[in-house]
Amino acid sequence: MRISQTRRLRGARGLAALGLVSVAAMVGVPSTASAATVAGCPLGYLCLYKAANYNNYNNKPDAKYYRCGTYNLSNWVTRNGSYVDNQTGGVISVFWAGYNGTGAVLRAFKSYSSAPNVDFYPVNSITVC
Repeated sequence: MRISQTRRLRGARGLAALGLVSVAAMVGVPSTASAATVAGCPLGYLCLYKAANYNNYNNKPDAKYYRCGTYNLSNWVTRNGSYVDNQTGGVISVFWAGYNGTGAVLRAFKSYSSAPNVDFYPVNSITVC
């Protein structure tokens, strides 16, 4: 991870700790570590859905991320998407306005969180854990 990304993540974590960046509501996601798959999202993954309420192709995510890193979202324009963060260890993931983890932090959230209705516009990249 580049130094600039590390600094941004520390900043996002600090804001989350102060309550200035909303952490997603816990919606049907286990609050303790388990071997549970949630809405088609396996344990250890961050999963994105292009439809609200995790309602895609019989609970199959449109994108799944397991490895830590920053990923650009290509052709991902949806106003009514959803996500499940089924990662372990209390990591924080971030939605960015710019590509390659740049620009404004649009949302920062901890593992075992989810949101049934997310406006992914203008999210252009995500940092997983």
